[in-house]
Amino acid sequence: HDDQADVNYFDTKILDEAIGPYIIEGSKPGAAALATWLTHKTIPLHRNGHGKIIRQSLAGAQRLYHLIDDAVFQDSRLTIRPLTQPDTNVVCYLVLLERASLTENNTINRRIYEALSLRTADKHHLMPYDHAFFVSRTQLRLEQYSWQSVGDVLTGFGFTKEEYSQEGLFILRSVVMNPWLEQSKEMGADYLSDFVKFLMNKATKIAESLIAGPLAV
Repeated sequence: HDDQADVNYFDTKILDEAIGPYIIEGSKPGAAALATWLTHKTIPLHRNGHGKIIRQSLAGAQRLYHLIDDAVFQDSRLTIRPLTQPDTNVVCYLVLLERASLTENNTINRRIYEALSLRTADKHHLMPYDHAFFVSRTQLRLEQYSWQSVGDVLTGFGFTKEEYSQEGLFILRSVVMNPWLEQSKEMGADYLSDFVKFLMNKATKIAESLIAGPLAV
């Protein structure tokens, strides 16, 4: 008997955790086209429609960039640095430990990602609402990004070409998509500022677990 051939095989935990990703093919004819039409009628494709939503998300990314760039730990051994100023709504950044190697800094940032990821250590997928905040990540490697293309940035962080060639660079990443952040701030909920504080506290605890001596934000 092949368990995978049984219809009950599909009644699994992974499907229970998903929110409606599966439908019978053809059960909603025209729904995608209608949804597109209605969306464009409700929020037109011009600067005061979708353009305003995009503009607000880009503004949010710029504010997050400046909050990260201005953030200061009480203990100067830790810093948080943007990789570059974003020109889209994606903000890339690093938590750096003074006088630490690239390997050690990669470890700190990887631990932060794991703590704020939507996947647990056993690869169990969590839903976004299980976290107050979460981050994604990317990694620069010599095979994709030559030293000539990223060397100026990495040298500014104190990393050498040899370290980068061996290790690559593990980067934390946040995408700002919410167009209502400024309105929320006016009502007393500053999510971007809260995120940076949350991130710094998490980074402090992770750094303390890896080095001797207390750290504080």
